[in-house]
Amino acid sequence: MNNPGYWDDLVGKAASYPALFYRWFGGFPPGFGEVEASFGSPGSFKNFLSGRNLSYFGPAAYAADIGAVGPDPIAAALDRLITGPGRALVISGPGGVGKTRTAIEICLAASERGWWPVRLDRFASADGIAMLCRSHASSAKLLLFIDYAESFRALDTLPEAVFRLAQDGGHQISIVASTRNRAAQPVVDQLYGMETDVISTGGHEHAPGYRHWVVARILAEARIPEADNVAASCAGLPVMAAFAVFLYREAPDRFAEQFGNLVAVKDFSSWVGQRLMSVEQRFASEPVQQVLADLAMRLPMSNAGASIFRSRSNLHNRLFEVLLADRWIDVDQEGVSAAHDVLADAMLARHLMAMPGCEQDRLHELLALALDEDRIFTALAALDRLAGHAVFARLSGQAAVDRLMLHRYDLLLSSFPLFVTSRLLPPSELIPLLAGSPPLRNRLFGVSQAYLAIARAAEWAGKKGSNIVDHDLAEAALADILPSIVDNLRSSIGLRCAHDFQPEIYRSRVTQRLVAEPHLLESHHLIVSLLNGGMPASDVRSYLDAWLASESNISESQASFVYEAWLSAGGGTEAVARHVADWLGQHGTALEATFVYKAWLAAGGSWSHVSQACEAWLARNWRRPEAVFLTKSLSQRADISRATAARIVGWAALHRDHEDAIFRLSRASRWFVGPNLTARARRLIIHAVQRVLPAILAKPAISNAERDACSYLFGHIARWTQRDGDWDVLVALFCAGLRDGRIFHFARGMPPRAWAILLYEAVKLGKLDPVAEPVANAHAHQLVRQSVGPTSYAALVARGAFGSTIPALQDV
Repeated sequence: MNNPGYWDDLVGKAASYPALFYRWFGGFPPGFGEVEASFGSPGSFKNFLSGRNLSYFGPAAYAADIGAVGPDPIAAALDRLITGPGRALVISGPGGVGKTRTAIEICLAASERGWWPVRLDRFASADGIAMLCRSHASSAKLLLFIDYAESFRALDTLPEAVFRLAQDGGHQISIVASTRNRAAQPVVDQLYGMETDVISTGGHEHAPGYRHWVVARILAEARIPEADNVAASCAGLPVMAAFAVFLYREAPDRFAEQFGNLVAVKDFSSWVGQRLMSVEQRFASEPVQQVLADLAMRLPMSNAGASIFRSRSNLHNRLFEVLLADRWIDVDQEGVSAAHDVLADAMLARHLMAMPGCEQDRLHELLALALDEDRIFTALAALDRLAGHAVFARLSGQAAVDRLMLHRYDLLLSSFPLFVTSRLLPPSELIPLLAGSPPLRNRLFGVSQAYLAIARAAEWAGKKGSNIVDHDLAEAALADILPSIVDNLRSSIGLRCAHDFQPEIYRSRVTQRLVAEPHLLESHHLIVSLLNGGMPASDVRSYLDAWLASESNISESQASFVYEAWLSAGGGTEAVARHVADWLGQHGTALEATFVYKAWLAAGGSWSHVSQACEAWLARNWRRPEAVFLTKSLSQRADISRATAARIVGWAALHRDHEDAIFRLSRASRWFVGPNLTARARRLIIHAVQRVLPAILAKPAISNAERDACSYLFGHIARWTQRDGDWDVLVALFCAGLRDGRIFHFARGMPPRAWAILLYEAVKLGKLDPVAEPVANAHAHQLVRQSVGPTSYAALVARGAFGSTIPALQDV
């Protein structure tokens, strides 16, 4: 075609519709790609997951299914994500609970609202973002999706590029990143300066019920045979339900082999153990576990790396073929990866924990081999994914580094910054290492990728770790390098962490920064650090007022940290009352609001100022363990609604093993008395008592406060006038308490006739046998006599209220 006008028109159209142009003709920068088209090769499990092969069962659908109230956290996060440039959303959760799928759904929803979602893999760089922006005729709206963000090396370079492109070209760029729970904070740290929200796919108020619900829905939609057994093997891991569906549709023979005969399989651990054991039995007396663990620490790897692995031995090659046939690994033009990380994690964990006491030796062997082959980054990433596994607690990064220093000094020294940024070296082990080894300490100077981890170690040493690591030891490890970190980290996080560690040295630099940047949103960290570091609130007041003078700061979610720190430091409520009210108007039901409520009330703030917001917060968050404070505060009030009281009861039932559960249930039960008590309300109380009381009975010792709580609880129950339905269940539980003999006593202020009513009902319903259970019977009569007095007690006995078997007076 020789028409130059055609090409001019095509270029013009490309600038107007860049997303469509890239989809048709390709040409993405290295490491960038379409969201849905960039997961695995056709026919692979990853490709199956990212496509439209399975419906999306999100938390909003689950909440609607169980009748829960409250806004959809995913929709709310999306709204915030695309309201302006420089925003980020971190989706955290355990492996296999749906982080990637949730992120994809958010990207697709953003696309429908005019944004262009683009996926970045581990080879992407910030320069590629500028290239995508230049392909637009006008300002771009880019949503960058980073899966496994904890393994994305260039993450900390993205915020600067985002803000530069926003300033220079008016481009709006936001980021959505997925990560494991334990890596969420490091990921947020590397996005410092961006307005970042964090949501959890595995830790919201409906988990783990939500995850089991998703598993059941996935299997039901696909009509998987013996779905109940398959669901048990998935153990609340939606990705394994999806894997079962994938095999059922794409490789039925493999489905039958891996998900057939599951009668003895009760959870994912036993399922994966059974699968790996079957592989081990095929290669009896060969080091199958070691080879599989080695493979897990190499993934993902290039095709050249796969060839090297397979050539190591016949066993290596045959095991590779087995995993490929079972669809546990995927191969495409880019290389080899695990079908899902939970499968690779299981292979690695099985080897490490196979011989108790040998975990450290096995770790050393794997790390030594990774060092020798220059793939320590991938190996450490694999180990980091095990941070939530029980075996990880038995591994010592400090011991591993010490041992590697003996035999691979140069290799270890070269790669030491990667160890510093891994989960294998927590501050409690990093600090002694640095203090005891000048070469390791010197290796970190000028290595910016390690600065954030070192800054966090300093923060830990100044706060949580002050009782674990000697301060002089921490100063020997960190004091020399901290000035360089403060000077070179692009954000104020280095200064804040240094101040938390050595407030007397860095306080003047903090105040200078606050004077220079009084309205900057991220300056809130420095204000909080000053308040928590002991600087009098009166001396911080000018910096606080300057920061609050920015109207945008007042309503940001991060302001909660400022309000909490100010109130907790004794600054008083007057300085922040108006701002707190405005903030609660926007964020009153957010999880972090509970810290503001707690600090406000502890500082003597007016209850009326926050009462409605507190009840609204509980309406949304009552299922969460973090509701422990507000359920306490609200249960002590006399002016809450019965709906709020019901949520307090529900929290107690849901968290029956919490030491405060019986106290919440006892206090809230006083709202559930009288003739107008509904059948639904009675069922709620019965359900809660059925869950909480056995937990109390199982305790080796009962406190007087717990006895009071149990006694008042049944005192309120005795006032019920409707005694139909499951009333006998409550009476039976009362009798269980009598038999225990520890949980009831005479408590002043109880309704005088409560124990008499309960004993009468117990005898009438046959739940207590006075002849066969003389000790429990005597205990009940003692409670009655103490509460009503000897004269009334004698009258009740004379009327036959408690049957004919009356204990001797001395027993009462």
